[in-house]
Amino acid sequence: MISRTIAVIPIIDKVAQREVKAGLKILHNQGDKFKVEKVDHQAFHQRIFAGLLRGEQHIRQMHRLFAEKDDQNQTKAQQTEVQHGLEDG
Repeated sequence: MISRTIAVIPIIDKVAQREVKAGLKILHNQGDKFKVEKVDHQAFHQRIFAGLLRGEQHIRQMHRLFAEKDDQNQTKAQQTEVQHGLEDG
């Protein structure tokens, strides 16, 4: 059995190694007119966590709404049973 090991050499962009924290991002450059937006420097994992938290809150809200709807349906079904019981009796 012949085994081979292949060395993987990463190609690194030397410019990308610098940490750059610019304050503004240029959206449009038309000579003397600039349209800029403030750059969000929030860490990527913080944004992911915030998104997951919003997702969990949405799921909890949906569970509450479904539970309320089930309660309404159950109450309505019980009222219907009582009405049918009175009509039959």
